[in-house]
Amino acid sequence: MAAKYYLTFDVMKDIYKDIVEKPVEESSVKIFWLKLLFDYFPKKENFCIVLVHTHGAQFSYHAIELLSLQENQPSTKATKGIFLHDEDREEKYDWEWAVEKLTQIMVQRRTEERLDGQAMFGVVSIGRYNKFYQLNSREEKCVAYPRTEGRCYEIAADEEELHLLLVGLADKCRDLRVKVRE
Repeated sequence: MAAKYYLTFDVMKDIYKDIVEKPVEESSVKIFWLKLLFDYFPKKENFCIVLVHTHGAQFSYHAIELLSLQENQPSTKATKGIFLHDEDREEKYDWEWAVEKLTQIMVQRRTEERLDGQAMFGVVSIGRYNKFYQLNSREEKCVAYPRTEGRCYEIAADEEELHLLLVGLADKCRDLRVKVRE
């Protein structure tokens, strides 16, 4: 297993600052996440980031996937938990609808890729606000990610907390063991 890749907030704060100081139009959620996801989920740690379109043009997301490294077997792609709504939404957008779509996609991916017994994680973003969710194994409904209590994290105000959440999520995704049904 590869050594864990840790980012400190001191390393990342300039990236957050650069994003936050731009006007809202230029500092969209999409740009924020695209810049950050590649840092928190680096290729050298066997992560890959895939843009997936579903439900027509209404909904797209980034899937963070981790290449499974099993001895004497070719690497196979296995879904690892972060799903991101990749649209520039206004603050008035419906959180419930977005979480419902996130849940549907996570359940579908878990079924299609035969990922039994593992939790999956998601992020819903509306404007500069973000909520973190977890879909527990064999469950059909997302719950608030542990210790977030359903809180909204604002890109412009909660950078340090977002950083800690993303580091924790990356570690959890690294440590998951995929059980593939035969």
